[in-house]
Amino acid sequence: VVSIVFYSGDMEPLTYGDPPIKMESAAKAQLIARVAGTPISRGSCMARGAEKLLGIAVKTENEHRTMILVADGGTHCSNGENDAEKVFRRIIAKNTTRMPINTIYTGRQDGDDWMIGKPLLERLSRATNGRFKVAR
Repeated sequence: VVSIVFYSGDMEPLTYGDPPIKMESAAKAQLIARVAGTPISRGSCMARGAEKLLGIAVKTENEHRTMILVADGGTHCSNGENDAEKVFRRIIAKNTTRMPINTIYTGRQDGDDWMIGKPLLERLSRATNGRFKVAR
């Protein structure tokens, strides 16, 4: 059973599975096509995508909830909330079910992504008993 939230830039996050649904082959293909057909912008507000999924998690009875956050750790929110500490606190505050947040870092291995985004994702997973990985 799954819910997927795809976010990019300041667009409203695309949601598949609200409430969570069983992922069948046809539904999986439809989701991939939908994400592939979405224009990608530079930067995204990770907090908006995370908050959307955490809001869905509150509505499910499943006791084995987990979240997988795949991101570069960027905090490009249009409301100016771009401070990693504020984004961390915002996501943690919305995690009322105390669900583990597993994170996968997809950014560059240098610059701000590596120095700010990667530690943010590591911290989110550590604070929620999730796991952290770097995509290769």
